[in-house]
Amino acid sequence: MIGYQCCFCGEDIESNEADVSSLILITNWDKEDNQDQQFFCHIECFKRRLAENVPVFLP
Repeated sequence: MIGYQCCFCGEDIESNEADVSSLILITNWDKEDNQDQQFFCHIECFKRRLAENVPVFLP
């Protein structure tokens, strides 16, 4: 079984939750040697950390 941990709150993401959400961070976006890393999170934790003026089209 694969386990997931929220990168914001540190809690486990239960396997029975509807969807496991992930964020992909790409550094050096405009350079040839860019790198990426994937983070997992609860969707509610993600939405709470965004500024109010950032549009999010998620349920």
